[in-house]
Amino acid sequence: MDSNGSKANNLTIERLDAAYGAVRVIEGVSLNVRSGETVALLGTNGNGKSTLMKCVMGIVPPIAGRIVAEIDGVAHDLVGRTTEEIVDLGIALVPEGRRLFPRLTVEENLLLGAFRKKARAEIDANRAFCFECFPRLAERRAQLAGSMSGGEQQMLALARALMQSPRILLIDEPSVGLAPVLVARTIEKIKELKERYKLTVLMAEQNFPQALRIADRGYVIVHGQIAFEGRSAEELNNNDLIKKFFATSSWPSNPGHDVERLWSYLRSPQPPARSGGATVASVWLLRLSASATKPAAFTSSTNVRT
Repeated sequence: MDSNGSKANNLTIERLDAAYGAVRVIEGVSLNVRSGETVALLGTNGNGKSTLMKCVMGIVPPIAGRIVAEIDGVAHDLVGRTTEEIVDLGIALVPEGRRLFPRLTVEENLLLGAFRKKARAEIDANRAFCFECFPRLAERRAQLAGSMSGGEQQMLALARALMQSPRILLIDEPSVGLAPVLVARTIEKIKELKERYKLTVLMAEQNFPQALRIADRGYVIVHGQIAFEGRSAEELNNNDLIKKFFATSSWPSNPGHDVERLWSYLRSPQPPARSGGATVASVWLLRLSASATKPAAFTSSTNVRT
């Protein structure tokens, strides 16, 4: 039982290792998500967030470690189970890139989400709940999923997961491919759904400021290992690693004033962190290229190799 007297829905990962062939992607990862929490798994691309999600879902078999899900108060060892068996327990994944069926309608995509037996018995109630939460989907229930906007497709991906009547919800990079205003709306909707549906949520995200808005606590993963555990949103926000590689305060406030600092960074033989540093540098370059006044360094004859 959790603190409210309800049956607990927890996720515990202990000393997890995973690899693609000879390439080790996850090494010694331990984390837990307690019943009713939203826990953020923060990291830049290529650091193992999606692989961790796939291990939980049985898509990528771990080579070492334990994954235990407590569903309605009953513990289940997930390692060695098929993806179908894990879904049937009540664990749903909203995958990165949404992974909808583009040539099927909104309603058909929703119905395909009701895979597990318990969800099939609750199709009508769950569909009504999804249309209540996402009125746009109700308006476009006969529209092909592939013809919808990115924000609408993300709504549909979330709704399809809810059609499974999940107890634990995994969400992988919900902000990918969305405009900033849509990212904010999506994050708010995840918070609303968690509270209304009483879900336990593990969310992988590289957009730190948005993830922090709804996370109770979180972990930072770097090169396949947990580099920091924040026991609260405030502790995450005040961490030096977060400030250095994720916070927007790391970016120049004036896109044109700090070109030499950027070039010095790019020429540095030992940047502070490979993935995080590359992300900061790429953001700087994007902002500089979008600047109305092109800095002199970009108009000079200097050739820069990348």
